[in-house]
Amino acid sequence: MQNFFDLFYQIKAIPFHITFKKFFFKFYVKRENALLFKKDRNMCTYIHNKILTNLKTFPFQIPISYLETHKATIFNNAEELCNHNFSYLGVSANHSLLELNVSHNYNNENVLYSKSIASTLPQTYTFLDWQKDFQSGYRFSENTWFKKIRYEYIHGVDVKNPIEFGRLQHLHILIYACILSKDDNNKHDKYKNEFQNQLLDFISQNPPRFGIQWLVSMDVGIRLFNIVVAYSIAISNEISFNSTFENILLNSILDHCKHIFTNLEWSSGMRGNHYLANLTGLLSGALLLPDSVEDKDIWIFFASEQLLNELLFQFQEDGSNFEDSTCYHRLSAEIQLYGIALVLYLPTIRNNLPPKLQSQIDSLLNGKSLHSGRLQAMYGFSKAIIQSQKSFKLLQIGDDDSGRLCKLDPQFDFPASPIVNAYHLLEIFEGFQLRTSSVTSLCISNLLQQKELQFKETDILKLEAFPNFGLYRYNRNNATIFFRCNESLGQLGKGGHTHNDLLSILLSVNNERILVDPGTYTYTPYPETRNLFRSTVSHNTLSIEGLEQNKFIKGAGHNLFWLRHTANAKVLFYDETMIVMEHSGYKVPHRREVKFYENQVIGVDYCKHLGIKHIYFHFAPECLIERLSNGIRVNSTVSILVNTSTPFTLEEYDYSPKYGTLVSAKRMKIEMNSVEIQWRIEY
Repeated sequence: MQNFFDLFYQIKAIPFHITFKKFFFKFYVKRENALLFKKDRNMCTYIHNKILTNLKTFPFQIPISYLETHKATIFNNAEELCNHNFSYLGVSANHSLLELNVSHNYNNENVLYSKSIASTLPQTYTFLDWQKDFQSGYRFSENTWFKKIRYEYIHGVDVKNPIEFGRLQHLHILIYACILSKDDNNKHDKYKNEFQNQLLDFISQNPPRFGIQWLVSMDVGIRLFNIVVAYSIAISNEISFNSTFENILLNSILDHCKHIFTNLEWSSGMRGNHYLANLTGLLSGALLLPDSVEDKDIWIFFASEQLLNELLFQFQEDGSNFEDSTCYHRLSAEIQLYGIALVLYLPTIRNNLPPKLQSQIDSLLNGKSLHSGRLQAMYGFSKAIIQSQKSFKLLQIGDDDSGRLCKLDPQFDFPASPIVNAYHLLEIFEGFQLRTSSVTSLCISNLLQQKELQFKETDILKLEAFPNFGLYRYNRNNATIFFRCNESLGQLGKGGHTHNDLLSILLSVNNERILVDPGTYTYTPYPETRNLFRSTVSHNTLSIEGLEQNKFIKGAGHNLFWLRHTANAKVLFYDETMIVMEHSGYKVPHRREVKFYENQVIGVDYCKHLGIKHIYFHFAPECLIERLSNGIRVNSTVSILVNTSTPFTLEEYDYSPKYGTLVSAKRMKIEMNSVEIQWRIEY
């Protein structure tokens, strides 16, 4: 139950004019929703009476040579998809629907159209279950209007699972298998038909505005983008479909565009990755629609201008995303970069763009605008948060829901990669520079049509500071050491994806991860676990029993994406030889001073609080751990040492390499019985 003080804090945290707008808008929307629901219950919500032709596609021709290296993986994954076996977010299950029930109780008109689509599928085809959380077994109803769906407080049920499945990020794999099977008609037709059948299956069972697949406009946008990309790859590689399928698909693309534009996730106070996905999805879908569609130009120009605006709003001067999470930076940057590529594609296919938009595109291409500067900064930050150059493992800071826009490269896409990596992000930047070493960079390069963006490579410095994000990276010989000290919460103070990781240290030696952030694992299904993974005790810093650096808002649901800003952290001093950080989340300050020497780091923690204090060091699960009399040796090359009189233990903890997955790892727990304690890391 949420208490009054938490509610007062949330209201106070939002500027008054925005609170007033939200309060007024809530009642206005409630009335509008009642009218729309009444209409949707009695009229067909599909757009199905338009005969659309001249479907456009993006130039995504992929030479077979790009796929042949991963031929075995592609065919294996395509076979799994044909057998309706899917893996994502810790789920691995057969998704066949036990019994098809196209009833849609609220709307007989939808039933008729759903059945007409289903009738185009072969009788041997087994339908998929798009509403089920295959982890808990709970099934949402396709008969529930999208704004009446409630999911936040169902313990153990994760709405992200069916929604992740409904993003259709696997479709391109079937197209890859088609491309590789051009000399085998049976296999080629098998994979093409499965691609077509799964799309028709989804459209028939998910009438617009009903069921879990229309709950969040972000996911509608991601799904639309993946449909558009997979279809464009197919057509660009001379894979053809019948006119009945294409007309149903075109009408569905139009449904997606209308839904997104009508339900934009925008707020004058705070909007984030959801809004970016709205814009990039809408732009991709609108560009494919024939010119006869009435609202096409409105959608294209709106999405293009908003994407350029959001680049400056959501990405900070140091290049980081404002949501205070490296993994959400990865997601938002991916969505933003694909969106920018689509904007730069516009002059190739359209004349007479709005003057402001044309000017912004020209300035971006010339490298003489705020937008090009922000992209350069984004490139630098994206490279800096890679913890291991060997595997491109991403530094986990803040929340990680394993979110992606599109998983084009076959070696990483299905099943989901067991690690959080940033390889695809670097491939997108490669594509902007017309370097085409992968499918991802090739598709980006094809959109740019020889219009190159240059990103400057900078020398590796001993110190790289990203003060907007609160990240300080030290490059010392064979070691890379990161410190975390964000002076404000992410998302303009809401802290929705921020963890209590102030003054935390993360470490790699010889491109091997040593000290890590434990990750996220879950959101709404298990509130206690959600809070544990974002708590102070789960990070490499000083923790006091019963206290948090920034207090949690009590309750479940949306309250799990709030923090009360109580820490007031700040970096007191930093240069190439040392860093001094402090926060006051425990009412008395905790200060950490770290000095760098040749092949060692010496840290001192100060805190006068009288409570039980511990310092934690979380080791990566792949580390080999050996206990010493005065510390821990890791991988035979790194030692974390304390005074011989300082008590410490080695204990197990749960590490989450990606959303929905846990693996066992070890951490060092040091007792702090005085005001000051010293530790050192030798490497």
